Amino acid sequence: MKPFRLVSVMKALNLSLGSAAAIIVSLLASTALAAAPAISNISSVPSTTSATISWTTDVPATSQVGYGTSASTSPYDTQSDFNSALVTSHTVTLQGLTSDTLYNFAVISGMGSTSTSTATSTSDNFTFTTLSNAIPTSTPTSTPTTTPTTTPPTTTPDVSDLIDQLQNLLGLFPSLSTQIQNVIDDLLNFGTTTPGGGDGGTGTSTPPTTGTGHIDQDGQTRAAGGHIDFVGHNFGHEETVLIVRDGVPVGSAHADGAGNFSTGAMSVPGTPDTYTYTFTGQTSGIVGTAVITVE
Repeated sequence: MKPFRLVSVMKALNLSLGSAAAIIVSLLASTALAAAPAISNISSVPSTTSATISWTTDVPATSQVGYGTSASTSPYDTQSDFNSALVTSHTVTLQGLTSDTLYNFAVISGMGSTSTSTATSTSDNFTFTTLSNAIPTSTPTSTPTTTPTTTPPTTTPDVSDLIDQLQNLLGLFPSLSTQIQNVIDDLLNFGTTTPGGGDGGTGTSTPPTTGTGHIDQDGQTRAAGGHIDFVGHNFGHEETVLIVRDGVPVGSAHADGAGNFSTGAMSVPGTPDTYTYTFTGQTSGIVGTAVITVE
């Protein structure tokens, strides 16, 4: 439309230049809000009673997570608080979860200022398992001697709270993930060795079980942003297995009475690369690894 014709229409409708500009801006905003954002790169980092969920969108959008323990998908048992801030990198922390429990979840991002906006995208269903509160401990023992003596018992401090705090820091400081994980590993191994050693010593240093865990999916390839169900064998009986990807905890699983477990569907990173998953039995100390290629 030529400028003089636009001016003629404005005069005919009795519109000022400011009113016309406001109408144009409103129309442009409505057009932008009509398209729902595209969601990608979904990940979860659980601890014992919380989980941090992260994802990205192709355009600035709102943030919310639906989650619950039921196997069905939406509607979920619970939804996180609606965050109306329009961002492309999203992070939501779920609090008050139950330890050693499988949760289903989906992320929700929209273009509107309320959770009921029509231009809203909801992801597929994903799962994570919160970590167990169980910490390996050593049982104090006493050895009779010919001369009555008192031997101080070996005790293990309650370090579960400290481990919880360190696991929460992993999501906040990814650049320090290796150092933080080393401290967590040291705390998990604390108290599992009895002082002494050798045939003539006062004690032995023997792990509860021996062997290497086997992961069926070792060496497999997955599509970026997809899912993978790890199946493990030869772990301790009835124990929690911690799952770490490249130094960052991503979940846990429970080994049954035969030392086998299945993680259920776990989200695969959205960035193509080679990732190393480490599976550690929290009671037996048995370790298994799986190298997964993401394309």
